[in-house]
Amino acid sequence: MGKRASGDAAPPLQVFRVFGNEPFWNADVEGDRLTYSTPDDPAGLVLQGRRCAIPGGVEIAGSHHGRPFVLTVIEDECSDGMSGDNYPLAARFRFGDIDFGGCGEAAK
Repeated sequence: MGKRASGDAAPPLQVFRVFGNEPFWNADVEGDRLTYSTPDDPAGLVLQGRRCAIPGGVEIAGSHHGRPFVLTVIEDECSDGMSGDNYPLAARFRFGDIDFGGCGEAAK
């Protein structure tokens, strides 16, 4: 899981990655900044947002050149659907008018 401050009951999920397929997407998250990438744009876009704790996870919201985004990540078992691998985080990412679903894990 992400970094945990001494005495915290739940990890604040500071550094992690989320990803999904159909369509394939990925976001590397550090604090309130995420780098969103796709196979068509492997270098990705750096998105700076506002970070907010939610029950069981975190939400990062903002906009990039007028295009709003919201990444919601919660601690919940998640299967990526293709490999059958299980991950400890479930993710939803809305960028503009496109919704993505996926899984996540602490950054390696």
